[in-house]
Amino acid sequence: MELLIPLIAAHLAGDFVLQSSSWVKQKEEKGILSWQFWAHGFVHFALAAIFVFKLSFVPWAALLGLLHLCIDLLKRSMTANRRFWFVFDQFLHLASLVLLVAVVQYTQHGHIVIPNFGLSPMQFWAVTAGYIMVTTPASYLIRAFISNWKRDEEGTESFESVLLKPSPEENMATWRKKNKDGQPEELGLENAGFWIGILERVLSYTFIISGQFGAVAFLIGAKSVFRFGDMKEDRQIGFTEYVLIGTLLSFGIAIFTGLLVCKVLALKTGTGYRMF
Repeated sequence: MELLIPLIAAHLAGDFVLQSSSWVKQKEEKGILSWQFWAHGFVHFALAAIFVFKLSFVPWAALLGLLHLCIDLLKRSMTANRRFWFVFDQFLHLASLVLLVAVVQYTQHGHIVIPNFGLSPMQFWAVTAGYIMVTTPASYLIRAFISNWKRDEEGTESFESVLLKPSPEENMATWRKKNKDGQPEELGLENAGFWIGILERVLSYTFIISGQFGAVAFLIGAKSVFRFGDMKEDRQIGFTEYVLIGTLLSFGIAIFTGLLVCKVLALKTGTGYRMF
């Protein structure tokens, strides 16, 4: 970790702080023919060498700069779905950092050091399972629970088809109201509620295993303030109850999962335990 963290800091500084929009434009238009492309690679080399600040790491920093340029070339060749390729590009950069650190450790020490954050294998997988649980699996549980209140226009929607559709908290755009012309009008952004639900559960779960219960209360309160305006404007009792059920289920699953994982973490000492 003492090598990976400085490299991550160097990557963030080189890719987002010390790279102007004009550089990005020239790189996309001219590729390897632009001096900005090579300057960008040199910046990453220099930052990695400076942040690690070890003479023996300089050749590895040069290799890291070349890897960064190769990944940027790959991203430039992909023109479809730029948002996906931006995320994937950053994933590849971080993966290259992890791989480089592993190779450096192996060449210097003969083995690879994998950080466990003071957790046993059982505790590590308990925390990991908790994070997985509060994402998509929690969405399916919410959808299954509210399936009695979610029907299609003819009221014949099957239970299985309900599971494949957004829950109240996962996608509030599925709720509709009629505008002044009597036409259906969607509420909210498409799939925005899906990500809101996942983010609120991931944050709540993280706060619980960190022992920051007050932060969970703040998160619930903050969301209530924003949702209150929507429900007040809509003035539909069914809509309010629907959202309230989804919200309570979402936070409830995250809190219960966090408390359960805390019990597993407490097995380390037999007393109360929090991860951070």
